[in-house]
Amino acid sequence: MHRKLLIQIFVVAALVNAPWEVAQSQSDLYVGRDGGSFPWWHCALMGLGDGVLVLAIFFMGRMACGRWNWFERPGLKGYATMLVSGLVISVAIEWLMVYVAFRWGYRESMPLIPWLGVGITPVVQMLILPPLVFWIVATWRRCTTTCVAL
Repeated sequence: MHRKLLIQIFVVAALVNAPWEVAQSQSDLYVGRDGGSFPWWHCALMGLGDGVLVLAIFFMGRMACGRWNWFERPGLKGYATMLVSGLVISVAIEWLMVYVAFRWGYRESMPLIPWLGVGITPVVQMLILPPLVFWIVATWRRCTTTCVAL
């Protein structure tokens, strides 16, 4: 039962995040390690990685709220967990990838978060898209339950 839920969250998260990754790669915000832009397959891989990050947010919500379906009615604790964990994860990943692993960099057009030196668009991504992913999965599960009951 839980395996199906985790697969649903991962697939929806990867599908929702991939267009964001493509849009960012087509913008003038990032530069690859080689000084160029990112190919489409890199964006696809990043979408899969984002799926894993959303699963991490899911498990943090599971621990904070104490139930597997916490995202169906997240309440204040669930939304706070989504936002705080999304913020921490995105800042940590960006900082590590830009300043430690040198996997990508920012062009001058990337707005940076003061004192953190990380790009604003990837942080916004992890603040906006995980709640959207959880809403889609919750709606999908409700529809499946309702449709099966009919």
